[in-house]
Amino acid sequence: MMRLRFGERMSLAEIGQEFGVSRERVRQIIGNSGRVLSEAIRERNEEIENSISTTPALAKKYGLSEGHISGIRSGKYHMIAGGNARKGEIVERHVSWVLSENGIDNELMPTGHPFDILALDEIRIDVKGAFTTSKTSNCVSPLWHFHMGKNRRGKYCDVFICVIWDTKEYFIIPDSALKRSQTDIYFCWPTKRPTMGKYQKYLNRWDLITGATNDKKQSERISP
Repeated sequence: MMRLRFGERMSLAEIGQEFGVSRERVRQIIGNSGRVLSEAIRERNEEIENSISTTPALAKKYGLSEGHISGIRSGKYHMIAGGNARKGEIVERHVSWVLSENGIDNELMPTGHPFDILALDEIRIDVKGAFTTSKTSNCVSPLWHFHMGKNRRGKYCDVFICVIWDTKEYFIIPDSALKRSQTDIYFCWPTKRPTMGKYQKYLNRWDLITGATNDKKQSERISP
């Protein structure tokens, strides 16, 4: 089911028909599998952190790059309660709830998945949360920073949902609205200055998610 869902991008209903079970049962099975996978990754990371073996030896043992092993040992990929990974999970669950409140069917992806939420069975959403502001000398309002990640642009994500956590404000920004080389978003908020408020038009634009669905369908019809 995991392969059909995330490899072949089949919908929950299609997988259910394949196995003769309900859509909800497929969701439960995939969700449980995701939790098992997350726990296995956590245990593996702890083993790597506590190992006395060299980085090359661990890379060979676990089939990972040496850079990934170094990242685990430095704590970059370690899931610590209350840390960035925990904050990210909280924001993702919150956004999933807000999407549902806005009538958008969605499901959370397992930890470590390339994107965070799948909406309407086809729109890939990456959730970004900002908890603190950056300092700036030329902006009277707080400056918020969202890092999009060059590996997620286009390939793994259709829409970014950027959340200012303190005020629970949501900016729904299609990947197509960003420059292809752009990997970060900076903007002052709240602000009345047009030059610093270019992302204001994306505030609470939940309709852009359903619009992305229509754009995808149109693109599929045009493609040979």
